[in-house]
Amino acid sequence: MTTDPMHMVLLALPVATAGVLLATAAGMLRTERATVRWTGVAFMLSVAAYALKLWNDELDILPDALLFLRVLIGAGAVGYFWLFVVAVFEDEPRLHPGMIAAVA
Repeated sequence: MTTDPMHMVLLALPVATAGVLLATAAGMLRTERATVRWTGVAFMLSVAAYALKLWNDELDILPDALLFLRVLIGAGAVGYFWLFVVAVFEDEPRLHPGMIAAVA
């Protein structure tokens, strides 16, 4: 591992991003609308998982047993984002199982 300051900053960024997203997910738990709450938390957690995956790709610290879980959660970020946008901007969001399948 290198001690280059720029490399250290680049390693710190995904961890900082994951921390900010976890804090945002905790804040999303306080919203009144249930669909916004769960889709927002799912989206924030999936992006945090992807940020940790990028960090681990560089350092290879986390166990390989968690690789499938990290990739599965992180890969759903686009679908969770779409559900979150629908829940936030629709007056009466009605999410049905077909919409939730978009995460997969």
